[in-house]
Amino acid sequence: MIDGVMKGYHGCIFAYGQTSSGKTHSIHGSPTQPGIVPQAVQYIFDYIEDHPNREFVLRVSYLEIYNEIINDLLNISGTRLRIRESRRKGVFVDGLKEEVVASSQQVLAVIAAGESHRHIGRTNYNAVSSRSHTLFRLVVESCSSSTKGEKSSGEKSPKGKSKQKKGQRILTSVLNIVDLAGSENAVKAGSASRVKETGYINKSLLTLGHVIFKLSENAKGHVPYRNSKLTHILQNSLSGRA
Repeated sequence: MIDGVMKGYHGCIFAYGQTSSGKTHSIHGSPTQPGIVPQAVQYIFDYIEDHPNREFVLRVSYLEIYNEIINDLLNISGTRLRIRESRRKGVFVDGLKEEVVASSQQVLAVIAAGESHRHIGRTNYNAVSSRSHTLFRLVVESCSSSTKGEKSSGEKSPKGKSKQKKGQRILTSVLNIVDLAGSENAVKAGSASRVKETGYINKSLLTLGHVIFKLSENAKGHVPYRNSKLTHILQNSLSGRA
């Protein structure tokens, strides 16, 4: 999948399961046992090193969906963000902070900073339970470093984007790695606030399952992306060039 993302296809990886089943550990891992994110990030930078004929720009963002409210984990003032749509961008989160990154260490540092802002809490299932879905997004833009036999200067703009030469084709793709909040029985969730959280979690997981079923079975009819914030945000990456 990561190889496909580097070649211009969107990709989604989900960690799904009951509360306390080890989803977050599978995503992040530990210093001795790297998880999906650090391995994927390392693969991406190794790929860039192995393809000197292309120029790459990487941008990362990190958000959570808590009770169907979108919060920016890289910007503590970025709360209750709205989903927008445009012809140029497709579906996007308005006001979401993106950081240009140049190394795997920088990416992991950004994620670590965002993790400290995530909603967690005690439930009857787990002493430290993730109460929100988190979505790590890595945008990959690339183009050939030469056009018609001429090498590109590789000059960067002030914002970190490569200056495109006339006639170059820019490939843009997105890797989405989603740490889903755990499914659980609302009756056994604990306090009233935990029951409310569980209701939102289970509803969004049900919508995700419905959307994936519709896409995987080539079922006819409407695909309900808009029934949850998670599937709406991922609409571009679940359909089309994905």
